[in-house]
Order: sequence, then structure tokens, then C-alpha cells
Amino acid sequence: MKSLLIMLLLTACSIPAGTAEQSLAEETTTTTMTPQVNITMAPEIATTTSPTTTTTMAPKPELPEAVVGGLVVSMGEPPASVIERYADFGGNVVVLWEAEEAQFWPDYPAIVWDPVTRTESPLELSRNVVAVQVGDEPWPSAMEDFVGYKPVPDRLGLPVSEYTNFSYWTPLGFTEGDMEPYLDEMMTRYQGDRIMVSEYDLLNKRNVRYVVLDYFRRKALERGQDYWQYLNGYSGIETERQMAHSPSDLAWSAFSGAVMGYTGHVWFGYQFSAVGHEEAVAGGGSIFYEKPGEWTETPNWQITATINKALLTMSERVADMTSTDVRWTGSQFGSDEPLLVGSFVHDEDGTEWWAILNSNHTYAGSDDAATVTIPFDAEVWFAEHDVSVLVAAGESVTVNAGWAILVKGDTHG
Repeated sequence: MKSLLIMLLLTACSIPAGTAEQSLAEETTTTTMTPQVNITMAPEIATTTSPTTTTTMAPKPELPEAVVGGLVVSMGEPPASVIERYADFGGNVVVLWEAEEAQFWPDYPAIVWDPVTRTESPLELSRNVVAVQVGDEPWPSAMEDFVGYKPVPDRLGLPVSEYTNFSYWTPLGFTEGDMEPYLDEMMTRYQGDRIMVSEYDLLNKRNVRYVVLDYFRRKALERGQDYWQYLNGYSGIETERQMAHSPSDLAWSAFSGAVMGYTGHVWFGYQFSAVGHEEAVAGGGSIFYEKPGEWTETPNWQITATINKALLTMSERVADMTSTDVRWTGSQFGSDEPLLVGSFVHDEDGTEWWAILNSNHTYAGSDDAATVTIPFDAEVWFAEHDVSVLVAAGESVTVNAGWAILVKGDTHG
């Protein structure tokens, strides 16, 4: 595997910037402003313009507890119909390569890539920007860039979160070897608010995707932080630049993270412009649209929309739990097919839960359903159907390829 994106180098200068953002005064009122401006956050942002005139703005959107979305690369202002359809895709946060494009998605919390190298003018982040991704797939030496780094506030002076996206493979230049000592050292210097990882492998030879996701899961838990994943939604080197993603491949990619407690899931990418990211579009770009730079949906769009809605529901559930273990061999659940099993404890009531994934998917060679034996009385929730059933000890349930279930056990302790 090789790096998908060029590392964005942080500088000590102000965050540069983008295209026209209206000033706070222009956005809130056309009356003459007095020298005093008061900004508060609850229950809404109120801007005092005179002793008798007050206009209000909607409060700054919050970063949801569980995130599902896609990365949009340099597409400019989308048609209104595209923005309206984003919720139907299951997206609740939009991720943007160009920071200035957040203004085109005002109804969504927005995450923007660090705009340092994008422009030479000072940038005021749009009020809907809730986080900044600083750089991408950093090499060990780049971790120094996080020492003392402080992201710019948004245009209302409110802080935004910051983090980077890791690749397991950068320490040894995307060759095989023992990465973890290098990654361990990187983590000691990392100062971001959460951990994100891009792992686009679909073959899963030697369970490589599970190994990578589990490493970053453990590091995030050590740090007491949320952990997110980028998902393979493009025709890249991992699929020999072919649109080879089947429904079970897409489900497996999504739920393999959720089963480990990942609560943020971003498809790389939702759409790419025809220029600007040559590597991503070399094989045709996004699997969700027919051509780079256009907005004509493929069948994968609706397939993934269905997956996303189930993924968000599952992620909202596991967001209230703590992952305690992950196994892809030797679990207590019997099956005739390979499983990935994550163990959880609910943060409030201490109940034990298990998330179980049928590891079969097309790209790995099998679309067989798995028969899973539940060894105790339990309530089982099926992500594919969004239904729960009661299962007696020793009974079995069927889980289709790439899909997951949640199993609720007895009260912990």
C-alpha cells in the first residue's frame, strides 16, 4: 500500500485562507453596529446590535457522538439537490478537503482538512466547522508538528477540535515489517483530540485489517479518546483501480470498525473533482458517482446509504460502551464461518455486550452467511434489519456476509 494523500505540512503562521466569507456583522444584521458585541453559546448565539435591536443566529452545530459521512474533494458549491440527498446517504457530518467549501454545507457540522497549503490569505473558518484534520498519514518525523499546535478558532471565536489521520504503514515506507515500535513512539508525541486511521485493504489476508484497526483501538483506549476510520469508497490500488466493491465488501468495511468500537466512519471519498487528487481519480474516483467532478449516482450510493443508516445506529449504541476485547479466533460464539467478535461493557449499567461480524465478503472469496450459536440467553440486535429478538441459550442466528449483530448479556459483575 502506498500513501493516498500528500502530507500537509503544518506551519507556524496563521491558518491561511479561502474565499469570501461574510463578516459577522453582514451575516447578522444590516443595521449600524455599536462598538459592543456580545457572543454567547446557549441556548443560541445572540448578537447585540443596539440597546433595542437584537438579532440571533443558530447555535454552532456540535460534533455528534457517532459520525458517518464522506470526504468531498474540491467540488466547489454543490447543487442544492446534492446537499439535500446527503442526509439520505446517511451522512450526519460532511468532511471537506477545501476548508472554504464548508460555507456551502451550512446545515451540517463540517470537518475540514488543514488549509495551510491551500491558500495564502487568512482564513476564518465557517461557523459550522467543528473539527480540523491536521495533515494526513504522517511519518514519524512529522509528529513534531503537533507540539504546541493550536488550530484556529471558527469565525465566531469558538474553538474547533483537531486530529490527524494515521496510516499503520508509514513508519517503514509502506513496506511490511514491525511498525508498532515506531507507531508507539509517534503516539507519545501526538496531541490530537482523537485517533483516526485509514486502512483500505479489502482482501484481509492474514487478517491485516483487523490487526491495524485493533492496534489503533488499543491506543485510543489508552488515551481515553474516540477512534474513527476512513473507509474504502474509491477505485484505488487496493482494488487494482477497479470498481470492485460488492454490497458485502462495503458492509464488511464499515462494520469491522464498529465491532471494535469505532464511532466515526468517513468514506474516502464521497466525490472527487476531476483534478486536484490525481491518485484518487486514476481508477475512476468515487464508487458513489459515475464520473469525477459530477453528481450522477451509481448503484453503490443507495447500497451504502442503507449500510450507513445501520452503521450510525450501531455506532450510537457502542458510543455508550467501552471496548474490552477483540478476537478473530477463539471466541465463545460457535460458527461455521469466520467471525470478528468485539466485547464491550456498557458505561452506565455495566451490562456486557458483544458485537459479532460475519467476516465473509466478496473480495475475500466468500459471500456465505454465518450460523452463529449464542451460548446464553440473550437479546440480539441485527444491524441489517434493525430488529431485536430474544434468543435462548444454545440457539443459533444467521448473519449475512459482511453484516454484524449486537448481543446483550447479563449484568456485569
